[in-house]
Formats: sequence, C-alpha cells, structure tokens
Amino acid sequence: MKSRPLKHSPFLIILLFWASSAFTQNTNNSIFDQSTVKISPISTNSIHSDFGPAIVQDSLYFTTFNDKLVEKSDNKLRKKEYYDLYKAVVDKQGNTIGERIPINEFITHYNDGPVSWCTKTGELFITQNYEDQSAKLKPFQNEINHLRIMIAKQINGRWDQLVAFPYNNPEYSVGHPAITESG
Repeated sequence: MKSRPLKHSPFLIILLFWASSAFTQNTNNSIFDQSTVKISPISTNSIHSDFGPAIVQDSLYFTTFNDKLVEKSDNKLRKKEYYDLYKAVVDKQGNTIGERIPINEFITHYNDGPVSWCTKTGELFITQNYEDQSAKLKPFQNEINHLRIMIAKQINGRWDQLVAFPYNNPEYSVGHPAITESG
C-alpha cells in the first residue's frame, strides 16, 4: 500500500498555524487594552521646533529656538536661528505650569541642548557647539561647527562648575547625551 503524506499536509499546516496563533496572541491581556493614551500640547509648547525633553528635579528642560530671534521678521536673521535651553516647572501630576524660562547659565551664541540629567551624581550633560572666538557670531564660516558635551553641577540653586566632557574633540561632534538612572 502506498502512503500519501501530501494529502493531509495542507490541513495539518492550517491546524498548526491556527493553534499557534490562538495561544500566542492573547489580546485580552495586552497593555493597550487596559489603558488609554491621550496626547496633547503642553502649556510651554511653541509653534517652533521644541525637542529633547528631560526631567531635571522639578522642572522640564527642553531645547527650542531663541524667542527673540523668532520674533524678528528679517529672513537673514531667521536663517541664523539657534537653539537655547528652556525650563518649565512640573507639578506633582506631571503637568507643566507657568511660563517657559530660558536657562541663562547655558545660553551661548550658538546651539544649546539637548540635555541629560544624572540623578545619581546630580550632573547635567549639555550639548553645545564649539565657540570659535576668532569667528565671533559667524560660527559656520567653514560650514562645520562640531558639537561638544559640557557637564554642570548645581550649587546653591545655580548651575555652576561647567566642565568639558573628557571625550570631546573639536575634530568631530560629540553630542546628544543620554545617561542611565544609575549613572
């Protein structure tokens, strides 16, 4: 007697597929079934490019265009917009309250931010452009202005002790820091 193994093969494949699907996709226990996500603007949003949020103590730090430059109507000046660091106070529910405030301790002539906060050491890691003192207010003459990371600590409620990250190099960019909670 000849056996016909292919006769029952499609049925077996469909049965195996159905069984594996039924046991691997338990939709009743999905995290999305039990929660609703609502996305809405916060009070500190601008119509410009706000990015790089980081919770630092009781505030939300973020990077956005300098308000004074954005208000200018001069197109030449608008092409030279640079990012600055701002903060907004966060309440116990996680909502920003009040106005956004520039963090003057970190504002340079060029781009500042984003940041990363280390709760373990109390250090703030900030991305900034190198500032070429010989080309004041013309940072991109060579069309290249590399990024660096600076490290700050807060002393008596004010950011101080700004030091360079040890792996910075003016020949290439080191930026957009990220640090784990454990440091």
